[in-house]
Amino acid sequence: MDDKAKKGEAPVSYSVYKRIIDDFLIPCLGNKNIDKIDYAALKQYELDRAELMGKEPAYSTVRKHNVTLNYIFEEAIIRGFMTRAMKPELETTGRKGENYATFSIKEVNAILANFPAWILRGRSEAKREQRELLYDYVRILIDTGARPGKELLNLQWKNIKYKTKIVDMQPQETNAEGFLAEDESSQKPIEEYDEEGNLIEQIEWQPTVTLSVYGKTKDRDANGFDETFKVLKEIVARNYPDGKTTLKKLTESNDPGYVFRTRSGGKLGTSHHMFDRFLDEHNLLRDPNSGKKRVFYTKI
Repeated sequence: MDDKAKKGEAPVSYSVYKRIIDDFLIPCLGNKNIDKIDYAALKQYELDRAELMGKEPAYSTVRKHNVTLNYIFEEAIIRGFMTRAMKPELETTGRKGENYATFSIKEVNAILANFPAWILRGRSEAKREQRELLYDYVRILIDTGARPGKELLNLQWKNIKYKTKIVDMQPQETNAEGFLAEDESSQKPIEEYDEEGNLIEQIEWQPTVTLSVYGKTKDRDANGFDETFKVLKEIVARNYPDGKTTLKKLTESNDPGYVFRTRSGGKLGTSHHMFDRFLDEHNLLRDPNSGKKRVFYTKI
């Protein structure tokens, strides 16, 4: 793993595997030859690991430990320290993890409605830029369902593809004068005409955005729609004020620049702590039913 890291080929998960090796596998199994780790040794490892942790590990934790052990066994087979027939079968057990507290639709709307004013209350320009970027980040998370963290924060313009589809707008009810029936005071007719007097067809553009993200296990696509398209255009307008740089140019030219950067080029800092403070200020940090703390991984 260290050799791959030096070559720049190591995935993020390697740091997790190395921690498991240093904190658990070596203390518990380090005095055993690899070909002597059998069913009995693994059962004892389960007991020793629980004692080190001070609790029974969650199912997801056990799975990570087993993945790490399997990597070690495969390396031992390659190096001739054991045969494949000697490799033990690993069982994934452990306590079931708890679900994250969820947001209701009403609470999601409250989050989005309170962000703009919260941004303006930042005490410095740098703080306001960070909050502004967090707002972009949260909106795209909501729209795409991408995983919070490096998967989205490392997004580059070259990883984005989008297309737009023309959709006929539903005709709105009008009065005899051609104004919106729900707003009799409006002075703007519904119909619009070109210079030759032809009625301009009412259409709208419906965008679909594909973000190619790189997760901890494999690459995947996260799909967004109107909101993601809107946020990306806002970031471009804010970070490229020359007016010549557009979302279309950045994506089609495979620009390597990172999307989630402030106007001054800074990264989004400790976003989960910032989001915690935002939720706490707006009485949204804990679920009112369960009392559980909300986190970025909270389902919306």
